[in-house]
Amino acid sequence: MFIPDLQIKNDSLAVAMKSELAFHYTSPIGCAGGKARQAPYLTTLMPHQIDHFFEPFGGGMSTTYFLIHMGRVKATNCHVGDLHEPILNFHRVLQSDYERLTQRLLEYRSVHGDGNRDSFEQTVDTINKSSDSFERAFAYYIFNRLSMLNFRKYKKSAFAPSILTNGGGVTRQKILTLPYFGALFQGVSINKRSYKDALGEAVTLQANSFVFLDPPYEGFDESMYGVKFDFDEFAELCLASSDKCKFMITINDSTANRERFKDLNVFTRGVYYGMSKETKPEIVICNYDLPNLDFQLNLLGYERVSRNVSSLSTPVKKVIGFKSDVDIEPSGARAGINPLNIDKN
Repeated sequence: MFIPDLQIKNDSLAVAMKSELAFHYTSPIGCAGGKARQAPYLTTLMPHQIDHFFEPFGGGMSTTYFLIHMGRVKATNCHVGDLHEPILNFHRVLQSDYERLTQRLLEYRSVHGDGNRDSFEQTVDTINKSSDSFERAFAYYIFNRLSMLNFRKYKKSAFAPSILTNGGGVTRQKILTLPYFGALFQGVSINKRSYKDALGEAVTLQANSFVFLDPPYEGFDESMYGVKFDFDEFAELCLASSDKCKFMITINDSTANRERFKDLNVFTRGVYYGMSKETKPEIVICNYDLPNLDFQLNLLGYERVSRNVSSLSTPVKKVIGFKSDVDIEPSGARAGINPLNIDKN
């Protein structure tokens, strides 16, 4: 496990920091379709040896944060990205100026508490109009904590008062985790990086390069993410790279997706969707084989759909003892089994 060295100059802030808050969460922000609650499970099926890690559908970057914290990969060998500029800007500012950002948000709380509609509407204007990267990152964090479903559309109508009613918002506890996330990301490459770029870079580096791919889900690509995504092209490029680098894909379960990736290892799992309040099947796709795979799948409650024994074979490292705010887990997990010793309270 890797604990970063925090560079906090402000004595009051240093005193306020509490080690038990450090990694209670797996991402500093919430993102629709993000893997903050699932990263501890998914990473048990990732290769043990990862020299270079790529996460092009970054969002909250939860998988990258988690792997760095667990000591699975060095921050300087992580390459993350997203095509959505406000998210990239937030992570860059958090990386470069986490103390100042934390202090500014604590000052916001002294005036606005956990947040309110007026201050939320001001953040919308800042995100849409300001050219100051720090101010936009500050505004983005507030928008993210107070907005409806964390959509990537910055409108004043996205304000969700129910978040405040339920005890959420710009809370002090979550603000105080930001320095830890910022410190973890020291050395991480944060760029406007598409999945095509990530696969290309991984293929170039080859040895023990790994790409985690979490594309938009079919039917939600335009409404939720504001982009039109070509799923057939995505599958073709992944398959073309399958003998050159290792990758994992998480995507909605459908007949089309099962057919697209039928020649790879495909597993299904149930995932609870907060928006629809339903548990729906998703599939996890890997182009490599793992020893003791059936045992791992049984612990996680995943089921095998198809299997291709790939030449890209690697051992898996089980993750133990990470404390997380997990309240969404594979719904098929066997009753009473908590393979990662995760505190779900």
